Amino acid sequence: MPSRREVLTRSLPALTGAVAQPAGAVLPDVLNVPDHEIFSRAIFDDYVALYNAGDLAFTRYLTADVVMESSPPLVGRRAIADHVSALRAYVTERISVEAYSAGRSMVMVQVLAAYRCHRDLPVTALGAPFGQALCCGQEVRIRGSLLYEVEGGRFSRIRPGRAGTA
Repeated sequence: MPSRREVLTRSLPALTGAVAQPAGAVLPDVLNVPDHEIFSRAIFDDYVALYNAGDLAFTRYLTADVVMESSPPLVGRRAIADHVSALRAYVTERISVEAYSAGRSMVMVQVLAAYRCHRDLPVTALGAPFGQALCCGQEVRIRGSLLYEVEGGRFSRIRPGRAGTA
């Protein structure tokens, strides 16, 4: 087990944003996060960068049977990828991480999600997160928290917390 000094030496630069790596640079490490180590902010930032870029490679950070506790719940990488792809047909989404905390088996973040509608979005399962239909050109910002459960260096469950417009 690493000492507190070792953990802080690795964690503090990443938590303060001092470590910058290009998207995709840390992906191989996601499979090698030992169970006793804190989940890396650099790895999480790569996950977010891929997601923001619309690159479905972000799903490699998910376990095959991942559960996203949304309405309706999404189970599996494919279900999450399909949902994100369907949503992106209507809106452009950008996630900004405002706060990050991690342990061995959990990552908690506060995010600001900015959505810009480029095609009218009716109130459907896709429009449910917004609580209303969206019109082309409309922008919505939502601040909320997410709790990620980690198994074997990948996200196995994603739980949204309270969210509100920003």
